[in-house]
Amino acid sequence: MNFKSVVKWFLGEDGYKKRDLTAIEELNRSFMMAAKCRYLASARLKHLGEVASHTTTLLSMLLIFMPLMQIAGLEFSFPTVLMNVIQVFLAVSVLVFSVINTKARYSLRAEKLNQCGDKIKELQRQLSFDLNNNKSPCYQDFHNRYLDIEVDSENHARVDYCFARLHLSTIYNLNGVKRLVVIINAYLRKWFTFIGPVFMFLMASLIILDMLKIISVLSDILVPLLPKG
Repeated sequence: MNFKSVVKWFLGEDGYKKRDLTAIEELNRSFMMAAKCRYLASARLKHLGEVASHTTTLLSMLLIFMPLMQIAGLEFSFPTVLMNVIQVFLAVSVLVFSVINTKARYSLRAEKLNQCGDKIKELQRQLSFDLNNNKSPCYQDFHNRYLDIEVDSENHARVDYCFARLHLSTIYNLNGVKRLVVIINAYLRKWFTFIGPVFMFLMASLIILDMLKIISVLSDILVPLLPKG
């Protein structure tokens, strides 16, 4: 590999691998991409639902733990009035997260996307079989069958497409700096969808640690703001 090739690889390529494909072969690659995107979207929604569920559970347990420990007579870093405010905040947070989880229907959507991916994958296998056996498959027939499958679930998100491009190296040319850019973009988009539950999870953990006097972040900020007397 000469210097020019190294520089070219470092700068990277971004796009379809260039081949002389017929329309039906291009459709076959589109099926592969669509199935991969659906599987990735299904996994993303499943993980998001799990994180949101765990966050709601943690908030609920903390909401139960705080008054019980007050009854037991434990001494906390927060005064009683601040403890009451935090409990109200946690109660509202639990309610909001419960409503979000119910309306988002993460598990149901993930299952539908996974089933859609299975159907597209099966369609792609049939098309690949016909192509490999020189059966001259009908483009319009396979395209219409794909459209019938696609309406059964929601579409994938941009983040799923980004990860699919990284996974399907047989279809996409991605290397060097451009691959790094796609990786960063994909993970930033993925992490952004988890901001809400992760923030609440960290906040609940911070409250627990501060309340038990393991750390003193919130108490140092909030306690001095309380009215004296």
